[in-house]
Amino acid sequence: MLLGWDYPYDPPQPFPEDAIYGEDELVVIYWHSRNGGVYYTTEARNRQLLYPDISAHPTCKFDAVQTYVGGGGSTYNAYMNIINSRLAVDTPITIRSKGLIGDTEGWVEATFKTEEPIAGTLQAHFVLIEKVGEHYNWTSRDHLPWETVTLAAAGDSVTVYREFTITSSPWPVIGDLDVVVFIEDTSPHLVYNAQFMPDPYVLEAQSPSYAEEILPLETATYSMTVKNIGTIDDTVTVAISEHELPPGLDLADWEANYRLVGGSWMSTPSEHTILIGETLEFELRVVDTVGDTEGMAVTTLTATSNGDADVDGGATFATFVGLPSVLLVDDDGGETWETYLQTALADTGYAARHWDVMAEGRPGEGHLTSYWAVVWTTGTTTTSLGRDQDKLMAYLDGGGNLYLSSMGFLNESLSLPNTFVDDYLHIDAWNSDNGGFFMTGVAGDEISDGMNLGMLGSPIPPGGIDSFTRTAPADTIFYAANGSKGLKVEEAGHKIVFTAFPFENVKTATAAPSNAKTLIGRIMDWFGTPAAGVDGGSNELGRLALKQNFPNPFNPVTKLEFSIPAGVEHVSLVVHNVNGQVVRTLVDGRMTAGPHAVVWDGTDESGESLSSGVYFARLTADGEKAFTKMTLLK
Repeated sequence: MLLGWDYPYDPPQPFPEDAIYGEDELVVIYWHSRNGGVYYTTEARNRQLLYPDISAHPTCKFDAVQTYVGGGGSTYNAYMNIINSRLAVDTPITIRSKGLIGDTEGWVEATFKTEEPIAGTLQAHFVLIEKVGEHYNWTSRDHLPWETVTLAAAGDSVTVYREFTITSSPWPVIGDLDVVVFIEDTSPHLVYNAQFMPDPYVLEAQSPSYAEEILPLETATYSMTVKNIGTIDDTVTVAISEHELPPGLDLADWEANYRLVGGSWMSTPSEHTILIGETLEFELRVVDTVGDTEGMAVTTLTATSNGDADVDGGATFATFVGLPSVLLVDDDGGETWETYLQTALADTGYAARHWDVMAEGRPGEGHLTSYWAVVWTTGTTTTSLGRDQDKLMAYLDGGGNLYLSSMGFLNESLSLPNTFVDDYLHIDAWNSDNGGFFMTGVAGDEISDGMNLGMLGSPIPPGGIDSFTRTAPADTIFYAANGSKGLKVEEAGHKIVFTAFPFENVKTATAAPSNAKTLIGRIMDWFGTPAAGVDGGSNELGRLALKQNFPNPFNPVTKLEFSIPAGVEHVSLVVHNVNGQVVRTLVDGRMTAGPHAVVWDGTDESGESLSSGVYFARLTADGEKAFTKMTLLK
């Protein structure tokens, strides 16, 4: 626990998302003890007088036993050394606290329990602090009356309860308040343990999958659990919202509704009681009622706490009708450069769920593994992608397809474990920021053949482009005069395309193949036709897979190649029209594991030739699905 006196400016913040320390490791109180200061309280002054060694400001006490004079960024490393040494010391006393802070009053209850006998006089303290606001974070506002407690034998516990009033003294409340609970030995004022009072209203929402691929007129079904992990019983309001539909469609075309499992389907908000530790399970379904429009629907199911309207838990789901599922991770630091990829994907016939890292946080492993392909852009030379390496590796281990466009990732990797760089990208060395005006494709390569991509002209200065040395099985797909600039990897059931240059600089108006549309289209083509998501598992004989038919368009004969994993009991391969009607069954029964191929001659079950148009081939194996879109052109 860090106790600071008269901190004159904001210190390094220990609790943001990428923090070194979390609230379970470091508890902070700032006491402003100089009379006449804006944040001065007599309680802060009285607290300082307990420590004769405090003679300058600012001064920090760590667990009230180690002292450091000074503050600000220059002392950060010194702070870290002391904090790490204190974290290495186990505490025999645990604290479990709960409470509620209202507009004008609040309460806190804490239970202190010891694992071993504690000699001496112990005091339990409760300090109301301004945790986040216009004033200094963690600044003391009110030191509630403390209580002497005894924990003389192992297993002893004491519960202390306090009520308090929230006033405008010593300054108006403009931020979030919290209570710090700590217990100390009064001689020599050793702080045994400290805790921020947990938030009373906390909801945790989880789902096993966040995307699904369906055929026209089919239904996508999702599940979401909401758990009350706060300290108070609550009531939640559950509501559904639809954010995105294909152009020309409205909410009646792709219906979305939800229900509490076992209840009735509904589309309007509903309220549900949720006790401490209780989990509620909901289902969401999205129904394509049109049948002739491919695209993506983005739907969110949210549970909002009635106790605190700022607390909610929810999940956003993307349903792809007649298209493979694609997640576009917008990790460009708040810029709008993701629009270049969005436009190129749309021009190529793909839809993508847009994930804004600044607004939604880092995507979890479950989000990534729900999608057939992940397109990740960092835009500028600065990136925080390193924290996502484990998730990306898990996604690829499950058979995913990744396109990573990042100038800054390799530079960042200098200070990070390089498993992803070494074992997945297969890069063993790189030269940072050596730029390049033109990225040249490799003759005969499926992605880059014939391409000459200009990097000048916006939106990102190309000086931060790296070059690298790759090893097998990675293949160079773009290079410049000073080295390799892009690669592709296919191994262990997954595929990766990495460009050390920004996709955003690839021109849109340049003639094919040297333009953004051709580049993203070839990358997606190289990834191949997906199964329905990538989270269905894998086995020694691979995943369920259905390749794009060839030729396509066709007249009247085309070939369908597919692969069946081991252990499958029943396989079907059927052809649908755009209205979802089965026009031809090509396979229906058991098949051996491994690759197979069938030929379709463009006829229906009775042998009659079908008319020109779009058809879907759907492969199903014990419930897992894959499909591809075919065009019969006479």
